[in-house]
Amino acid sequence: MLAYFRGQSQSEIAHTLDAPVGTVKSWISRGLEWLRAMADARHVSHAPQHGGLY
Repeated sequence: MLAYFRGQSQSEIAHTLDAPVGTVKSWISRGLEWLRAMADARHVSHAPQHGGLY
């Protein structure tokens, strides 16, 4: 949220949260992986079952 809504860099987030930059990078990476998985799951659940159009 700090990166997206406040536009903070990874180092600024680390300073704000008093966390190591490497930890912040991991959190952001995991968050993006989670979003990607959720988007992929949504895409699959809305896909046509028998080759039809959306």
